[in-house]
Amino acid sequence: MCASANAAERLVESVGFKTFKGAVELFFERQGCLLTTEGLDPYSSSLRCDPPLGCEYSSCLSIFASYHRPLPGFLYVKDGDKKMTTLYANPYDLSAIGFYFDTAEDYAEKSQALRNSFGDPVEEFEIEFIDGESIDAELGKAWNLNQCNFTAFFDACDTWEEYKKIRFIIAVGECGYDFDADVVSLDDVDVDIYECDSMKELAEQFVDEGLFGDIPKHLENYIDYDAIARDLAIDYSETRINGQNLIYRCA
Repeated sequence: MCASANAAERLVESVGFKTFKGAVELFFERQGCLLTTEGLDPYSSSLRCDPPLGCEYSSCLSIFASYHRPLPGFLYVKDGDKKMTTLYANPYDLSAIGFYFDTAEDYAEKSQALRNSFGDPVEEFEIEFIDGESIDAELGKAWNLNQCNFTAFFDACDTWEEYKKIRFIIAVGECGYDFDADVVSLDDVDVDIYECDSMKELAEQFVDEGLFGDIPKHLENYIDYDAIARDLAIDYSETRINGQNLIYRCA
């Protein structure tokens, strides 16, 4: 009998392989069947089996196919210095093999052509972020990618400035806002964001800006910034996005 999907998951966890290739080769080696992806396109889900797929475990290919995805660092950089955003359509149907795509048109073409091992169309996918700019990876987490919204996500990756991406990540990912671009502008979302390394630095900034009133020069050395920082921590939170420490307050 072929291993179940749960058994496949347990195998990958137990051996510690992070790529599909390592887990598959080990599993099939134990069954006396040598598998290889040598010479194949890293974006492909194809496999070679020696002996050819006459072994009783051949149907395991569809189970392990979801692991045939190179780590983000293995993917190619496109369009100069900017990485193209690449997503993966992972079928809920275990008898089907998913595909990479980097445009809505690419997804439409590949999804319409896809068939499972029984020749039936595949319609439902989990959409996963695979590669791209680090800020876009964090944007994808907050975006809650699915088949209905990945087109807008591609557009945001290509056209939004970094400050807008950060605002979305904090407002939706951290503060829990529901955001619909057709209803509300992201600039109207009530979130205060500060580029500070610590609450104490924010406290110093607020004092310098006069948020606590005018403080005489001879009293400045007596200000307890640590105490102010503790008070600010009640309403403000810290996060790190794209290597930058930020402090924010949700309305």
